[in-house]
Amino acid sequence: SFSIFYASSAMHIGFVWAGLAAHRWLFWNGGWRRWAGIVLTVISFQVAANLCLLIVMGAIAWWLQRDRKSLNVLVFTIVSAVSFYLFISIVHPPSGEYAGYNKVLFPTSLANILKVAAASALFSTWLVLLALPLAIMAGVGKWAEPAARLFGRTPGWLRSDAARQIGICVLLVIGATLPYVAVGKGPPLFLIGPPRGGSLMWQMYASTGGSFHVPAHAMMFRQATTMGVPFSLLAAALIGAAAAGFGAMAGRRVMLAGAAVAILMNAGLITYGHATRWNQALFDQRIARALQGIAPPAPGMVEIAIAPNAVQPYPIGESNHLLWKAYGRTDWFAIAYYRDDPTWRVEMEKVRQEHLATLGQNPSVARLQFLLMEGWRPETARCLTRITVEVTPQDDSLLARAWQMLRNSAPPAKIVSVDANC
Repeated sequence: SFSIFYASSAMHIGFVWAGLAAHRWLFWNGGWRRWAGIVLTVISFQVAANLCLLIVMGAIAWWLQRDRKSLNVLVFTIVSAVSFYLFISIVHPPSGEYAGYNKVLFPTSLANILKVAAASALFSTWLVLLALPLAIMAGVGKWAEPAARLFGRTPGWLRSDAARQIGICVLLVIGATLPYVAVGKGPPLFLIGPPRGGSLMWQMYASTGGSFHVPAHAMMFRQATTMGVPFSLLAAALIGAAAAGFGAMAGRRVMLAGAAVAILMNAGLITYGHATRWNQALFDQRIARALQGIAPPAPGMVEIAIAPNAVQPYPIGESNHLLWKAYGRTDWFAIAYYRDDPTWRVEMEKVRQEHLATLGQNPSVARLQFLLMEGWRPETARCLTRITVEVTPQDDSLLARAWQMLRNSAPPAKIVSVDANC
């Protein structure tokens, strides 16, 4: 349905790219593209981070061009962004379970300051993608031309065009990340240790387990989308400036080393993220195949306890997806839980009551579609069914597991118990 597609990462990325196209057409093109840029600017504000990013991009474009046309377009960008923000904040504020969502954390309390600092620290983990290529370049440069240094033999490069490019890219990265930091969100490149916390982001990262993991597959990773282009431009500017201090032959080798490492690191992250999503999809498929081996639950609530794994809830939509995948119906309100802890039932009951209250406030068709609950009717939801599922680990290769998922041939999970209370 449209509501599910609208909430997807594909739409999020689309709005981000709409903002980039809008900036291009407004500041660097003319004719019909400028009018299209006006429309795309307003559309792109569906991703709230564009409110800040487009203003920063516009200010830089005006500084580079210094003409009246750029100033007029910058004023339009600022006015439209502020107007959109006021409209959303005053006329159509978040309600229900989203009340207070993305509230700006002004530094009026220690708690707010700590949240902003934590979000900044999480975002700063991305600097590894810049530091490692530069470190490799330093090693290659020392071998290719021992007398030379990264960024040149003298600090003169600080006054060059390269410095201006780097400075502009830094401002763009700040413009892309500031909206998220301001509301206490900072999707990290990696995490060390088993994080704990109340937010969905932390819960999802914690579910990957282990003492070190890269959350490249997590849903909240979309918060780094606006950073993609500015961060890439910053990496390119740094690599170019770092190689400028060497002679022609050594400079080419140094730049090639930095670019190769950057590409390999990004390719590795993409591969890791997709591989993890493949594994999760296969995990879900095995549960759905197990559910197909029992009769569909009675109308009402369904709790799916999954063992063995960490103690984390599935998002509600993914919980209902398991039943839809198994039976092709949307008649239930499901909450799936990993349960290896005696507190799991207490936590599940808490989640269930929160979402029931939300549905009571907002039982719209769009929301029921988003949660895959079009067939659910509160007046007939008289049963609570608890299903315990055990998913044994697989030793197959990643390629074999991907093939199993495509053919729907993975070994089903094991149904341990079914307890219906009507």
